[in-house]
Amino acid sequence: MTIHDTIRCYRYDLQITQAELSRRTGISQRDISFWERGRGDPRISDCIRLARGFGLSTAEFLSDLTLPGEDDE
Repeated sequence: MTIHDTIRCYRYDLQITQAELSRRTGISQRDISFWERGRGDPRISDCIRLARGFGLSTAEFLSDLTLPGEDDE
């Protein structure tokens, strides 16, 4: 799963809006929207904030992440 899918899936699972995730993390709703649409990638510091906003550890948040090229193996 890409980081874009991961953000969207956790947000949908918690049934929160991008605005609510923005409030929880201090990350702009615009950035969250861009990331969910695949228009960029969050920095690691943003991933830490996202994980906390979802109530997860950073490791839990990133555990299902597929890195580019991994699906080629």
